[in-house]
Amino acid sequence: MKTPVPAVWLLANLFHPVILMIWFDDWGFTFKSEDISIALMIFIYAMLFSLPSLLLGFLTEYIITKTVADITNRYLFWLFLSPLVALLNWVLVAVMFDGGVRWMELSLAIPSMIAVILASLIRYASFLKQESTTEKNEHESEPTL
Repeated sequence: MKTPVPAVWLLANLFHPVILMIWFDDWGFTFKSEDISIALMIFIYAMLFSLPSLLLGFLTEYIITKTVADITNRYLFWLFLSPLVALLNWVLVAVMFDGGVRWMELSLAIPSMIAVILASLIRYASFLKQESTTEKNEHESEPTL
């Protein structure tokens, strides 16, 4: 079974800088070489810092596929839990690098939560193409003669 988690993670990382600029109303980006190198550096750091989200996304998707049989309900659970995974990633990074969580800085996590929801909505078709684990197990248990 192919999982849509890596595609959602990559798409959310592509959306995240744009949503950050919209969220903080910072459209002063120009196409100077310094600005492009800074934007590339921020993009690379954001991808590295979001690696726990990728791993937690795999875990979340595994738990959802093992507990929920209906594909539509799986997708709805994913839409509910994926922003929480992004929030948990923000908390983990804050604890690891800052030593604690400052809830006043929660506005830094909201753009990533919006990005993962937007990426999940765009990847709706890939969620529907997943095999149901219960259907696969039923077919495997049939005797073949």
